[in-house]
Amino acid sequence: MPRADTALRLALALGTTVEQLFTPGDGTWAAPPTPFARWTEVGGRLILHPTTSVLADVAVRQDGSLAPLPESRPPHRVLTIAGCDPALPLVARHLERQHPGWWCDVLPVPSRRALALLQAGHVHVAGIHLFHPSGYNRPHVGPTGTALQGIRATAFEVGFAARKPRALQDWPSLWREGTVAMGAQGAETEALAHRTAAARQLGPPATALVSQSHGESARLVAEGQADLTVVPRLIADVHGLAFQPLALQPFDWVAALPLLPGVDRLLATLADPSLQAALGHLAGYSLELSGQTVWNVAAGHA
Repeated sequence: MPRADTALRLALALGTTVEQLFTPGDGTWAAPPTPFARWTEVGGRLILHPTTSVLADVAVRQDGSLAPLPESRPPHRVLTIAGCDPALPLVARHLERQHPGWWCDVLPVPSRRALALLQAGHVHVAGIHLFHPSGYNRPHVGPTGTALQGIRATAFEVGFAARKPRALQDWPSLWREGTVAMGAQGAETEALAHRTAAARQLGPPATALVSQSHGESARLVAEGQADLTVVPRLIADVHGLAFQPLALQPFDWVAALPLLPGVDRLLATLADPSLQAALGHLAGYSLELSGQTVWNVAAGHA
């Protein structure tokens, strides 16, 4: 347990007492528990997100109770956004600069997982890029008990990446004979890879390596463990890979209505000219309609 003066400062910052601060917590885990967690408050509930980072808010005792750490942040001032846009950490940095006393955590998860976290009330905003023949994103947002709003954040190029440009000129050979790294089943990059292969009347890849993120897919190719992958252009550039675009995919933020406390700050940050300028310098990004509401879903209706 922290020293008495540290505990007192924590209690004052969190608006509680020292006694309440160090009794077993009733937080809800968004994923299987780990020894450390970051926390946030969503809709009046304390949500715990597992972390292996030293930048944690709480330690978990052997009996499952929570021990806030000296560097803990007030959970009602922590906004959490889930999604796989590589630019999300940039958004988080701008929010924290523009709104001192507020923090933003990014959960780098695929679109469907981000939606599930939002629907479970575990995050404030979900970011998605999901193809549908009738239009991106909106058709994938199913019925919920609350109204939802779709806000266009960015659109980014997604395409094939390989170690050398020449390899991309004959990507079907890599597909048929090599190893392809792609997202887990249901991820948009996995679906885009299969749609593109099917258009060439190709079956499944010779060998597939499942990755949990765009960055992991690119790393597998850069390290020679895979020959081909489908990732955003920005990720390909960061890992020094050759890139061949396949689609410009809208990335929409999904938020519950009425907006949860603090989400208005996220939306204001997205529309801020300084962030827009930073996003505009990223490879493969388009800011058309950025910051605008592009669709709505009434409560209980898809």
